[in-house]
Amino acid sequence: MGGLAIYVSYMMTIFFNFSFSIELKGVILGGTIVMLIGLLDDIKRLPATWKLVSQIVAAAAMMACGVKLNFLPNTWWGNGGELVLTVIWMVGIANAVNFFDGMDGLATGLTAISALSFFVVAQLTHQSYLGYLTIALVGSCLGFLKFNFKPASIFLGDTGSTFLGFTLAGIAVMGGWAEQNPKVALSLPILVLSVFIFDMVYISFARVLNGKVRSFKEWVEYTGKDHFHHRLVSLGLSEIQTVLLIYLITACLGIG
Repeated sequence: MGGLAIYVSYMMTIFFNFSFSIELKGVILGGTIVMLIGLLDDIKRLPATWKLVSQIVAAAAMMACGVKLNFLPNTWWGNGGELVLTVIWMVGIANAVNFFDGMDGLATGLTAISALSFFVVAQLTHQSYLGYLTIALVGSCLGFLKFNFKPASIFLGDTGSTFLGFTLAGIAVMGGWAEQNPKVALSLPILVLSVFIFDMVYISFARVLNGKVRSFKEWVEYTGKDHFHHRLVSLGLSEIQTVLLIYLITACLGIG
């Protein structure tokens, strides 16, 4: 349950320093719901379907505050499609970060690097408010990483990993990355978070094609050591080498 440290430090930074927009309230509300469910799961294992439903509820609470993807035509099908894609994005990234919490310091460090990338772009696009939110997340992660890097003395748990993933995804949706170019606005968050996205998509297809997953319920509940970092270790890298290599890949994507 070490992720509580990140949650508390991040929230204290926000509460003591920033005014609250309705969009930020939505991200905080959704992140808090996800954190609480993760906390319950760390204390007493919850069914995967319960966690999935709670994450959808958290995404719905965030969207009710006006935070959603905005790139389809302003029609009934466009608005409906944006809502569905926002839920998929939020739930997907939250769980993708959770999947990377399989090695000491991996999920925490990747979140810090991704948030730092968002911070730099926020500064370049004159979004000072979003810059504060992202750099606060970087600081919370780096303070925790000192104790979470191998050999770790404290761990994120679902409490921290799902909160970090949800917050990262919410920041990506909140940002006006390139209002004059919707393609850039859509592709930039995907590029920054592409390591998480790649792992989620790849293992989903691999598990289906290999016959390990035959239904949606099995897909939600399945756990295995077939993620990106597990594959690198199986190729002969040590855990520290694997973590540093994935850090480097994520940093290069952020620079890109």
